[in-house]
Amino acid sequence: MLTQFVPATIINEYRTPVYSLFVALLIKFFSLDFVIIIQSILGLATLFLHFFILQSLKAKPLPTTLILLAIVGNPLIFQWERFIMTETIAIFFVTVFLFAWVHIQISKKSWYWAILIVSGCTLMLIRPAFVLFPTVALLATALTAKKGRILYVLSACIIAAIPVIYQIGNIRFHQYYGIQHVGEIAAFGKILRYDLTPKTSLSASYFYEPTIRFGTTLSEKSPFILIDSLDPTLYQNTQKMNELQQFAKQVIIDNLPLYIGKTLVLYPTTFFDQLDNELLIRVTHKPPLWLSLLQLFGTIMHASMLVVVLLTPVAVVEFLKRKTIVTKAVAIGSLLICMQTMLHAALIYEEWGRLNAIIIPMGTLILGYWSGRLWRGK
Repeated sequence: MLTQFVPATIINEYRTPVYSLFVALLIKFFSLDFVIIIQSILGLATLFLHFFILQSLKAKPLPTTLILLAIVGNPLIFQWERFIMTETIAIFFVTVFLFAWVHIQISKKSWYWAILIVSGCTLMLIRPAFVLFPTVALLATALTAKKGRILYVLSACIIAAIPVIYQIGNIRFHQYYGIQHVGEIAAFGKILRYDLTPKTSLSASYFYEPTIRFGTTLSEKSPFILIDSLDPTLYQNTQKMNELQQFAKQVIIDNLPLYIGKTLVLYPTTFFDQLDNELLIRVTHKPPLWLSLLQLFGTIMHASMLVVVLLTPVAVVEFLKRKTIVTKAVAIGSLLICMQTMLHAALIYEEWGRLNAIIIPMGTLILGYWSGRLWRGK
């Protein structure tokens, strides 16, 4: 990517480019250790941005301190600094987007709009599934805005156009009809996990027989295990990956009621998905007590996002009764958490704790709001 910095290498079929480019640039000019340093700085910046968001919403000192402690003490949010994973910078850009959105509600300065659009586009280029977050936020805000609705809709359209442009680029440069291979493999993983049966009309597909055979022979429903057993070079075979995309799409469509039903059953359980201790710190023996407590806290905070989801109708009704910046932020933020986590449950076959990490800081702010209401008895 760095040796030939042209559209054909920036837009590639394997993975959207932002995080790969971020890491590659830092390693090329500095070192891998420097990547960790920069990610730690972004983590610190994320914490400060949350402080400024709370200050802008006129939160009192004690609630602000408790909310920030809950964020900084959550390993699901800040553990990523030491790992080469997309969540490291995704959480930062989600926070930048929230910061710009809150300030637009207050001041409407033009440079906040620029930050909003750039951060929203960057989120999609980090992971395509994140495109829902900024677009839904902006469209929901447009519905509630008294002025500037066109700007919100236009900004949402610009961000939503990025995956379309990226897919067109893949078709143009690589003859690949998707956005990235990871997405197709994830959809294939859902088929295996849900035991969806391909119709005989798909029997000509390369993936038909292996899917049926794999579903009855292995308990671990991993698409990577199946693909590796078929041909480890399939990931580089554009024709076969195009075929996988069409196969997975058709199987899901043919089994749509079952697919939706199993996703709805799975959805609440995704909030209890845990991370292994090894993701928090490299241990070869029993983890220390402090590490176990940190992991427990992170697990509780992730599970508490389900409370935010359940309180979403209350948040919407409250906003309709009392239209303030805070109630608007809580209502739209709650809707975003519902939609983003449901999208993760519907499209991804595992690691929901890692994917849901991007919404936990915002969810912590919303939990802080509801805790304050409960404390005051209102």
